[in-house]
Order: sequence, then C-alpha cells, then structure tokens
Amino acid sequence: MSFKNKIKVLLVIQTPPPYGGGEIQAQYLKEYFINKAGFLIYDYSRKWRLRKNQEKYNLLSFLFGIFWIVKISYLILRIKPEKLYFTLPKSFLGFLRNSAVIYIASFFNVKILAELPGQEFPFINDSNSFKDKFGKNILSKINQIRFLTETIKYNFEKLGVKNGIVIKNGVKIFPGKSINYNDKLLKILFIGSICEKKGFKVCLEAIKLLSHKNISFHFDVVGDFLSNKEKDYFFNYISENSLKQKISFFGIVNGREKWDIFAQNHILLFPSYWEGVPYSILEALGMGLTIIASKLDGIKDTIENEKNGYLIDLGDYNKIYQIIENLFYNRELLLYFKNNNIKKYNEEYKLEIFLENMKKWFNA
Repeated sequence: MSFKNKIKVLLVIQTPPPYGGGEIQAQYLKEYFINKAGFLIYDYSRKWRLRKNQEKYNLLSFLFGIFWIVKISYLILRIKPEKLYFTLPKSFLGFLRNSAVIYIASFFNVKILAELPGQEFPFINDSNSFKDKFGKNILSKINQIRFLTETIKYNFEKLGVKNGIVIKNGVKIFPGKSINYNDKLLKILFIGSICEKKGFKVCLEAIKLLSHKNISFHFDVVGDFLSNKEKDYFFNYISENSLKQKISFFGIVNGREKWDIFAQNHILLFPSYWEGVPYSILEALGMGLTIIASKLDGIKDTIENEKNGYLIDLGDYNKIYQIIENLFYNRELLLYFKNNNIKKYNEEYKLEIFLENMKKWFNA
C-alpha cells in the first residue's frame, strides 16, 4: 500500500448494509470524498451484518473488533494522517473498541474528529459509575465531537463535555409523482426498524382507533423486524384487531421503490422512544410529507410543532389518532405542511449543504 500524496484526513466509515441512517450517511461521505486529494477512506462494512443483530456480541464480533483496532492502528502508523474521523458507537462494548484507537491516535498526535449519530450514550448519564467516568474521560481526549443539534450539544455540555460542534445531517431525495391531496384515501407511512423501541406498537394502537371511525386510510410499513418475538406479537395484534386490510408491509426497500413509496404517502408517522435526528424524517421533509413524531431533543430541534407537522408525547397514540382524524377532514393542512417542509429541506437539509459543512470541518 503506497500513498503518493499526504493524507490529511483518514475517514473510518461503515457503508450499507444495514441501511440505517448512519450507514446511508457513510455512503454519502464515501462517494463525495473518495477521489478528493488528501482524504483516505477505510470502509469496514460487513455484508453479513444486519440491523437485527447489530448490537449482539459474539466471538465473531469480538474478533472483528480486534481486527478493526489493528487495521486502523496500522493505517495511522503507515500514512500518518493529520486527522482521524469516525462515528462513536452508542453501545459500551463498541465504545470500548473505539477507545483503543482514540488512545493510539492521541499518542501519535493525530487530531480526532468523531460524531455521535444519536442523542445520547446510555452509559454516560452523570451517575458517577465506572462506565460514566470512563466514557467522559474518552470523550475528553477527542478534539471535536459532532452533534446533530444544539440541544443535544447542550445536554453534553451539562455533563462536562465541552468539545462539541453542531453540523446538521443532509439527505438526497428523488421526488416521484406526487400523491393527490384530494384523494379520499389518506396514506400513512412508517419507515425504520419495526420494533417497540421505534414506536411501532404505538402506531398500531393509533391505527386501531382510526379503524373504528369512518376514515378511509392505509398504513404503509417499510423496514425489517428486529426480532421474531416482536414480529409474532405485532402480527397477532393486527389479526386480532382486523387490521390486515389496512396495512402493507414492504420489507427493506431502497432506490426508486423507496422514493415511490414516499411519494405516495401523505404522512410520516414516527413515534420513536429513542432517537437522534432520523434520516427518514429528513427524507420526509424533502418529499413534503406531514410529520408526526415524538418530542425527543433532536426531533424538536428539527421539526417545529404545527409548522412541519406535530410533536407528541411518548406513547400518546390517542393524540396521534386525533391528529390524523383532523388531517383527514382538513386536507389544506397537508398542503400547508408540504410547502413548509420542502422549503425547510431546501434551506437546511439538502445533501450538498451537509457535505460542504463536513468538508469545512475536516479542513479547519
């Protein structure tokens, strides 16, 4: 392996699969920086890695972690980059793996740029536990940490983490044929991992209430189940409440099919319990969907209540039902949110804006 030009930034990324927001972002970065002078990309994507087993640790995961540390350490020694960039895992074991590389990079005076893709590390919570102390100590060794929103950055500052910077995510969209907003059938979309943590049970409870009213609607679901246990539970719930005709499951879709599904829906329903700034919400902004989502810190910084859609309390399926019923009878609200959301996307969340901001950060 030879390098003719000085490497300014070594980007350590994981591209799809799985097709989560972090992996999609990594693909954007790879495509943009792969031919840029001064940048080297190490893509550690594992084609066998699925979302449902992403947080499960076994011997194979352990061995890969050792290989990952050795590989990046070798690259640091071999190319001597000025800066190292990677995403910080939210699980403690993944964080522990990255901490080894942080120590090595610090020893060789490599500037470390890292990012938190969500809203928090579950083990860093001001509890004064070993994990909390260890996590804060490692974060202090990072030169700069990218957070997704000002509120998330502020929350970490309260914990003593003062090396943060805010750079918003960005997405590329491919608009399709727009849905008829006067169509009697109201189309509702969920996209993401199908599990209780992402609020899918809340979705079903709201859909159940809607089915008891004289409201013509259909619920499209894009994503994969995180466990067979939850899958069985959800399908039993659907069957017991006679919802089969109201719901379509598409599985994991990408490319043109994904954008066609977006284009044929009015509403994105995303009542997650734990989130940063979901890519599905940014994509929905660009596609002009009305957004109904949880009042989580990152989402509150992204979606303005009653301007881009509606923010709800965690688990409040009654409120979701009331909002959707109101939208069914007031289609002008859907058009109002559509115009606001497309404008917001064009001003803040276009892919070109994100990539330019990342380039400035790397070159600072």
